[in-house]
Amino acid sequence: MGEVHLARFEGVGKVRRLVAIKFLINVPDQDPAKLLAEARLTALVSHPNIVQILDAGVDHGRAWFAMEFVPGLSLAEVFKLASGPLPPWVGARIVSDLALAVHALHEAKDERGRRLDIIHRDVTPHNALVSWDGVVKLLDLGIARSRLRGATTTTGVVRGKLGYMSPEQAGGEAIDRRSDIFGLGALLWEALAGRRLFEGNTDNELLARVIRGEAPPLMAVAAHVPPFLAELTHRALARDRAARFATALEMHRALEVALRASGTIVGHHEVAHTLAVLAPARVDEHQEWLSGIESNREGPVVPTPMHGPNTTTSSPAQMSASFTPPIEGARRDSRAAKNGRPRSLAQSKSRAVRRVMSGGALASLVVLLVLTLRAARAPVGRDSIPARSGAVAPTGPKEPTTTTSALLEPPPTPAGPETAPVASLLPRAASASVPASDAGMLSHPLRKAPPAPPSLAATTMPLASVPPAPPVNCTPPFYFDNLGNRIFKKECF
Repeated sequence: MGEVHLARFEGVGKVRRLVAIKFLINVPDQDPAKLLAEARLTALVSHPNIVQILDAGVDHGRAWFAMEFVPGLSLAEVFKLASGPLPPWVGARIVSDLALAVHALHEAKDERGRRLDIIHRDVTPHNALVSWDGVVKLLDLGIARSRLRGATTTTGVVRGKLGYMSPEQAGGEAIDRRSDIFGLGALLWEALAGRRLFEGNTDNELLARVIRGEAPPLMAVAAHVPPFLAELTHRALARDRAARFATALEMHRALEVALRASGTIVGHHEVAHTLAVLAPARVDEHQEWLSGIESNREGPVVPTPMHGPNTTTSSPAQMSASFTPPIEGARRDSRAAKNGRPRSLAQSKSRAVRRVMSGGALASLVVLLVLTLRAARAPVGRDSIPARSGAVAPTGPKEPTTTTSALLEPPPTPAGPETAPVASLLPRAASASVPASDAGMLSHPLRKAPPAPPSLAATTMPLASVPPAPPVNCTPPFYFDNLGNRIFKKECF
């Protein structure tokens, strides 16, 4: 057996949402692997009419999985509140949406594209949820059969709820997807008739009626049901599985045809309106209940039983006193565990993000330092660069300045024995005498940082101490800077 509790997921960036957490009751004969297998199987199926799995794991030795929270009522609660038949086309709409969910299970495939051959085996009102917005969702693959899990039913043991089983399932025979179609027919019959399809004073009497598969005529119980809708209901409940719908999709299409033929538009809004009429105060009570939970957002992490207002809660004996909802505090570090203070998963993620950002910033500083050292390791004199196209290198005295302002740039460094060859300075060309990293840095103007301008005190000299400027060599009238750009000498024009 399992319990479902309400929890709050808090992610990085203060992303919050309510989720439902299912975990096994702490009973010795319960196998945690079964619950995790149910979570893995459900996670492989993505459909808007199937409750989605968000996460799974083991906390304090107890298996759990988190799924989306659907605010609303189960179909069993809807039947109980109605105390009779639902409006025929509302019941048809609910079962039609469930048929799409069942078909998605039957056609599901794994990550490699292999069929999973899932059979739900427990299509009942308790496993169908109807949200306040009128959206219907199927859940609970706890006893589902699939290629991954195989047939785990023990000989002589019938798994599922007797009142909604197909005759072959109740009789222990081999089953296929048409067994779930019988379950959909049982739901539709109950929604239209306002009572269960099979009833009995004892389990043996009920089992015998299910195996015989003798469904009472729907028109005799509910004369208000349209004949075409009653006909397709009995087709889904046929004792011979070959006479049923071949697929759940075929049953969905038949229901859609009946809905269109009725001339009545029935969608999610009409289903939501039906819930509001059946339980006018439950919507507000449910919202107040959720608001009370959200108001304790900053409070201690305490499991909240998955019950709405006006319902009984789980017995404290069913829960471990040390259990923490896995979504908010599944992991604890050693010091926090000793002090009894759980560290939330959001805090762990936030700390990891800060570490990654700090490491990235440190790595960026190291790379910038290496590039700066490489740029300063090979200074190049501007006057040692001859003109392009075979021009003769200048032979006159070197220029004292290379830009229009002597106060903004220091004098050029004279060429020495460590001066890089001419080929290493040309754009898109690298000399063999220069390392590949240095050559690439010099050939790309964005990869070499410009030299920092010196202070005014280092470049300003008294007027009396400034030597006369030597004559300017205008052959050629330009030179190349460290980045390979051609700079014309303004003194030559």
